[in-house]
Amino acid sequence: MERKAKPLDENITVNSLMRKYFGKLKNEVTIRTHGYHAAQVVDAFGHCKVKKIGIQDLNNFMDAQRLRGVSQITINRRIGLFRTAINWGVGQGLLSFNHLAGLRLPPAPQKEISPPTPDELKAMLQIAPRHIIRIIHIGLHTGVRIGPSELFRLKWQHIDLQDGIIHMPCALKNPQISVRKIPIKGSLIPLLDGWRKEDASTSMEWVIHYGGKPIKNASGCWRKILALTGIGRRIRPYDLRHAYATYAIAGGADIKSVAEVMGHADASMILKVYQHVQFCQKQKAVEVVPDLL
Repeated sequence: MERKAKPLDENITVNSLMRKYFGKLKNEVTIRTHGYHAAQVVDAFGHCKVKKIGIQDLNNFMDAQRLRGVSQITINRRIGLFRTAINWGVGQGLLSFNHLAGLRLPPAPQKEISPPTPDELKAMLQIAPRHIIRIIHIGLHTGVRIGPSELFRLKWQHIDLQDGIIHMPCALKNPQISVRKIPIKGSLIPLLDGWRKEDASTSMEWVIHYGGKPIKNASGCWRKILALTGIGRRIRPYDLRHAYATYAIAGGADIKSVAEVMGHADASMILKVYQHVQFCQKQKAVEVVPDLL
C-alpha cells in the first residue's frame, strides 16, 4: 500500500519547527549545546511563520547579535542551525522548500586559541582535586573530548594497562564507530595503575568521578583552580584537546595519526582548528631552508 505524503504545514511557526526538529535529536549533549543557540533564534522569531522570515530579517538579527557582542562565528552557528531545521522540515514534508538557502553568511575568522602551557598545567596540578588531576593528565595525553561525550563516559573496563590501550568511548557523531583505540603514553601507565587500584577499593567503575559519583561538568571547579593559581587568561578543560594536537605535531607526530587518536575522520580538521604553531616551529621552518652563502 502506498504511503500518503505528509501534508505541508506552510503556516508552521519558528517555535513549532524548532520543537519538532529537536524532538528527533537523540544525543543529550547535542540537544543541550544546540538548544542554547536555538533559543536565541526562537526569542527573535518564535511566533513568526517560517515562510515569512526573509534574508533581510536574518541580516537584522545578525546586526542585533553583534551589538550584544556576539562573535560572528557564534552568529553563523545560530543561523546555520535554523537553516538546518528548515531543511529537515522540507524533508519531513512540513515545508515546500528552504527559502533561506540563498543566504550568504559573512566569513567568521577562527578564534585564536593558545593552549595551556606545561608550566600552567603543572601549577594547576599542584592544587587540583583528584578528578581534575585525572582530567588534565588523560586529556593532555590522549586528545580526548573533555565532557560527557567521551572522557566522562570512560570506565576502568575500557583501559587495558597490559597492552597499553585505552578503548575510548567515541562521541556519537559517527554511529558506525563507538570506540577508538588510543595508545597509552608510557609515563601515564603508572598513574592509571595507581588510580585503578585506588578506585577498586570502593568498587568505582568510572575513571573520572567526584563524591562517589561520575561527573557531568568540571567547569566550575576548573575556574576556581585557575583563579587560585593566578592564571589570568581563559583556559577551558576542552583546551587540553588543543594542547594535545599542538604538542603532538610540534614533536613530530604525523597529522593523520593525531587525527585518528582524537577521533577525527577528516585530518584537515587538525590544521583548521587544533594546530597552534609555536615559535620554535617557526624558527625550524626558517632554519631548514638551504643556505646560499
